[in-house]
Amino acid sequence: MYVPEPLHMLIWRAVAPLFAFISLIALVSMTIIGKQDDFAFHGGIIISSVLALLLIAGTICQDSWMQDLMVFRPLAGLGKYSYGIYLWHWPLWLACKSIAPKLFPVPGPWPLVMTAVLTAAAATLSWILVEKPAASNSALFVILPLRKPSWAHIVRSIVVDVLLVASLFGAVQGVVNAPAKTAMQVQLEEQARQLEEMQQKEHALIRRDVPKPPRPHFAMPTGDEITAIGDSVMLASSQGLSSVFPGIQTDAEVSRSIMVASGMIQNDLSAGTLRQWVLVGLATNSEITTGQLDQIHDMIGPDRVMVLVNAHGDRAWIPSTNQVLADYAAAHPDNVVLVDWNAAATANPQILGSDGIHPELDSDLYAQTVKKALAAWIKDGH
Repeated sequence: MYVPEPLHMLIWRAVAPLFAFISLIALVSMTIIGKQDDFAFHGGIIISSVLALLLIAGTICQDSWMQDLMVFRPLAGLGKYSYGIYLWHWPLWLACKSIAPKLFPVPGPWPLVMTAVLTAAAATLSWILVEKPAASNSALFVILPLRKPSWAHIVRSIVVDVLLVASLFGAVQGVVNAPAKTAMQVQLEEQARQLEEMQQKEHALIRRDVPKPPRPHFAMPTGDEITAIGDSVMLASSQGLSSVFPGIQTDAEVSRSIMVASGMIQNDLSAGTLRQWVLVGLATNSEITTGQLDQIHDMIGPDRVMVLVNAHGDRAWIPSTNQVLADYAAAHPDNVVLVDWNAAATANPQILGSDGIHPELDSDLYAQTVKKALAAWIKDGH
């Protein structure tokens, strides 16, 4: 006896493929335009999970035309090896970001290329050695082929067992010997200690009255004419700044952002210690707005020069912040200078640490970039 299909099932079969297709477009769009901001934790993860559910449900439902799209070989291959790709891509990406600048001093997409190649190789090997045997037999069969083992199975198991033991040994060693701080943290703390000792020795941080600065004469400033406030990138570069600008007053700290700039400048103004040239390097850890720059600009007044250092790194806010800094310098050419640290770091990746953000402590590229920008600005005679 024929039983007609329920109306709600007919409606679902009609609209499910459309929902799946829209979800696919939305997921791809989120992947491309997504940023490192709080959206992920304010609904972004839930939205992407729901979209993924709709994509799967709308694809596997009966007579779905989305199935024709999903059998497209590249997509099918990506799905087949997706678990291995998921496992391997992130640790390989971190390793390649650290290694690539040393192997390829010329700027380029080398970390991405290296990661793609190594991920493909690792995912293929893990599929052949682990995933496929486990799916065909059992997880135990991967490391101990008990049922009718062939020489190929035995050799494969030996390879897997050796890699497994090595991985477990490495994991245990990593946990047991893991340092409390990263090498970069240790270096930055040591740099901060040395900076404080040096400035105390040179009396650079002694609060004493200084005469009101005259209008700048557009000559290259000496270190005792510069107040520098910055984040960990400036801290890592403080040795170079002191070498290029002896006597510079540098106050740099890890994780500092533009939010503290006005308070620091106000303290120097109250103490009468704010110098002629104010170097601000606070673009790494947060977005900077025009309003924040206006506040600083108004505080230092027209008789001082504000020197803005842009940022280099893979943070989502850095490109827009760098554009804000460039626009602000262009709009205030008489007493605002832009230092393009991003361009200098991009052109010299070999001087950056493993995080791709902080320069090596013995590099003076940051300071030389500041000096070059000041020289160009003075030569232009704004």
